[in-house]
Amino acid sequence: MNRLLLILLLLIPTAWAQSPEAHIVIDTRSLAPEVPMVFSASAESAVTITPRTAEQRIQLRTTRLQGKGVLSLGLAGADGVVSGVSGQGLKAWSVRHEAEGRFLDLTVEDTLATGVFEVIIEAKFRGLPRTLDLAHLRAGQAVALTSVISIGFDPRVEGTLAEGMTGFVPVESSPRETLRFTSTGGGRLPLNLTWRGTAPREA
Repeated sequence: MNRLLLILLLLIPTAWAQSPEAHIVIDTRSLAPEVPMVFSASAESAVTITPRTAEQRIQLRTTRLQGKGVLSLGLAGADGVVSGVSGQGLKAWSVRHEAEGRFLDLTVEDTLATGVFEVIIEAKFRGLPRTLDLAHLRAGQAVALTSVISIGFDPRVEGTLAEGMTGFVPVESSPRETLRFTSTGGGRLPLNLTWRGTAPREA
């Protein structure tokens, strides 16, 4: 039995004897469980790939359904790190490493119902050809995440989809030099990168 409750029960007869009108009120508000954060999200990403870098700018929209505190989204793909996050109502951000993977945690204002953020993910590499395991957002703790990723290439770079893609669906894009994919939770998006035609090679 809870020690505090036991003490109160022992004191009730004494208090009643001293004053027949006495009564005890126990405030149980502090015992109520904290409402967990529940949210959904959508992301629209524009990726630019050069012979040495891949820069991804993500327009992230979140909708809080209940709770407050931290919006936690997953990060998939080995090639790329989060270099910046901005947006109104954002108090802090961090990347958390767990056994099941990486997570992007956004601490937001308690009153923020709908958030709009820009997330920047960057990858740096040396030399082509190579296979790029493109980093991207996944659902994490969001009840739903819909995302669209558009990938454009420097005129010197030829990019094609590599084997092993999971969780994404390619869609027709314009111009043809742009690759476009949709997803409802993330997965794996590998790309083969080579020099285009007779483009000059960098050392």
